[in-house]
Amino acid sequence: MQLLRALVFLFLVSMLVCIGLLGLNCSQKDRSNPLDPDNPATHGDPFELTLTMKPSGVRLDWESPPLSAVAGFRIYRSREAESGFEKIADIAKNEHTYIDAAAILAVTYFYRIAAIDPQGRESQRSRVRSVLTEEIPLFGAPISYSLSISFGGLSPADIDKDGDVDLIALGGGGVNIVNNDGHAGFSTSRTYENDSISGRPYTADLDGDADDEIICGKVIFWNRGGTFDSTTYFRERNLFPTDLDSDGDYDLVGSLYREMGDPEVGLYENSGQATGIFLGHWRWAFYTDVHHNELVAADMDGDGDNDIVTWMSSYDSYNSLQILLNVGNWELSRGDAYYLPSWPTTVSVRDLNRDALPDLSVAVRSDREDYMGNGKRFQVFRNSGSGQFSSPDVYQDASWRYDGTSFNREIILTDITAFDADGNGSLDLAIAVGWLNVISIWKNAGDGTFQLLGNFATGPWPGYICSADFDGDGDNDLATIGWMWDNGLSILLNNSR
Repeated sequence: MQLLRALVFLFLVSMLVCIGLLGLNCSQKDRSNPLDPDNPATHGDPFELTLTMKPSGVRLDWESPPLSAVAGFRIYRSREAESGFEKIADIAKNEHTYIDAAAILAVTYFYRIAAIDPQGRESQRSRVRSVLTEEIPLFGAPISYSLSISFGGLSPADIDKDGDVDLIALGGGGVNIVNNDGHAGFSTSRTYENDSISGRPYTADLDGDADDEIICGKVIFWNRGGTFDSTTYFRERNLFPTDLDSDGDYDLVGSLYREMGDPEVGLYENSGQATGIFLGHWRWAFYTDVHHNELVAADMDGDGDNDIVTWMSSYDSYNSLQILLNVGNWELSRGDAYYLPSWPTTVSVRDLNRDALPDLSVAVRSDREDYMGNGKRFQVFRNSGSGQFSSPDVYQDASWRYDGTSFNREIILTDITAFDADGNGSLDLAIAVGWLNVISIWKNAGDGTFQLLGNFATGPWPGYICSADFDGDGDNDLATIGWMWDNGLSILLNNSR
């Protein structure tokens, strides 16, 4: 009898132990569910939904939960914290960001998100997150750096190969390498003195060693493993690197201004040697009708080789753009000339209407006697094919016109550049407006027509401008350098992302 009781007791104890272990295992299994409120890692909300105000609306960011068979996400919005949630979007599973562009300003919105499986069934929704909407400018206040340089060109490039975008700034009698710390913090690391530089600096690997040289004015600064020397000079100024003979390396084209006699465009063939590659390889001079100052190259007629666009910058009557078509074998054919109402300060050559043909945007100014300010405008010439352009669309902001004071008759549109300001894939335009101390942003409607988006403050007298992602957040920022006096560098960070 005692033996029977002992056996029953042992059986009961074993059953209790098994039940306890089973319960423990079940509890642990439940808590491994990322949607379980007692899960120590997720606390029942694996989405980690965050909300941020952006110029285009409310940005939602979330994590992908460790759930099987996630086919996408469903976003809900309400104006009440406890109820009234309505679906506003279904998002693909590989997307983890959404912009609610329909959100109205000065309203508190509440958001939740859920995962959905291939059958459309929802997971448990995330915790509620809220935001009070407010207007966010596309660009923040300028970040200014005193670099003791002024009146010079500006271009972006990763000079030190650390993965962020540095700046090359001309001024102070030399070429200045301005290093980026990766967060749009800039400081001058080195200056290479030279009195033959001018215009805008360009970068290109001229000798095939995977290091970019700096080309500016009539000088090549050769890259010697991160330091530069200026050992090659040309008679032409405003050199521009481009492949003129379709052999895969960079040749050079430059303009030669003459006070007396005909100006010319010189072409230089890259011989492919490691050093001094352009010495003795001057190929041809093309004599033009007017004294051209600057030039760029692009395939203007869609035939697969690079043509030349050159323009006049003068107070006299010869204000024009000249198209020089590349017909092969180092020969150029004179294309159309497009006359301008005033001095063109700069030209941007980019595809503005997504037809795979480069268009022209031109900033022009009036001289000081034009009190109506009619020349203070920019013009857009759309490429109609074969290197020909339509009649220009003319744009002018009211703040650029003469108002009866000596103040804004000095307004000059000092530079223009095309860049994607809002991340929609179309190239917008940024114009530096001297004396008003702003960069004027014009939004592209997608077809190469533009509407003023806003004017954004810079440092004094913005001159040359350029665009790149300086802070590494995935959108295009702006940099400008003072055009007069010691005005330093201004960085405008883009708030799109």
